[in-house]
Amino acid sequence: MSPIVRTRLLISVLTAASVVHLSLPFPVLANSCGDDVGGARVACACGDTVVSDTVLRPGDPVVSGRCPGTGLIVRASEFAETITIDLAGLALVGSGAGIGIDVSAGGSDGAVIVGGASDRRGQIVGFGVGLKVRSPRAARRIQWLELRGQRYEGMNLRSAGIVVADVRATRNGGDGIRISGQGGRLIGIESSENAGAGVRAVSNNLILQARAQGNREHGLIVSGARNDLRGSSALANRGYGVLLAGRDARTEGVVAHDNSLIDIGYRKDRRSR
Repeated sequence: MSPIVRTRLLISVLTAASVVHLSLPFPVLANSCGDDVGGARVACACGDTVVSDTVLRPGDPVVSGRCPGTGLIVRASEFAETITIDLAGLALVGSGAGIGIDVSAGGSDGAVIVGGASDRRGQIVGFGVGLKVRSPRAARRIQWLELRGQRYEGMNLRSAGIVVADVRATRNGGDGIRISGQGGRLIGIESSENAGAGVRAVSNNLILQARAQGNREHGLIVSGARNDLRGSSALANRGYGVLLAGRDARTEGVVAHDNSLIDIGYRKDRRSR
């Protein structure tokens, strides 16, 4: 084979290899965003990692269109005490996949996720899961959010004393809110018309004040010791209104009626007062 032919053959092989390499899937690294990224504000786009406190603005790409996958990932630096994400009453809209806000690391004190204000909640709509907190100390407060129309859960939390206040979960494809861990307070929760339960909790020492109505499965499903449900209600759910497991649950004043199964039921090994 002549040198010219060998050279042409080598070029053909390298070109073909390059085409194959470019056609193979490869990981796309998310960009960092926030109000202080190296001293400057970097607007967040879908799939970005929030690394500093940020208040979203109407012109930010993440709220200007529909996200094909995850909306935002929250990952504070290892030296941060906390990180605050404020949706400022705006909406993150998904395409049925990914996670609306995925809280991976929120600093030593945990992240704060704020929807806006009590009269102008931020919205997370149409993702796989609306909001996910991956570890018990990744978040410390979630407030003023509306979670609607996710493919699976509206909110999935691991808790070590987290506070969730004034949150609505509506018409999600799984449970409205699912929480596990130790302690925490879920106050002013409304969870309705979800395909699963309104609230499903596996926790000890949880304070839960929620209204669960019209869910396709149950209203409130709570397992663990010393959980306090006073002030909650479960209305017109297609399974149990309230189903408790564990011991020393507080249920005084819980309102439950028009549920398809028992309004307030207890699994084995419970002691309630």
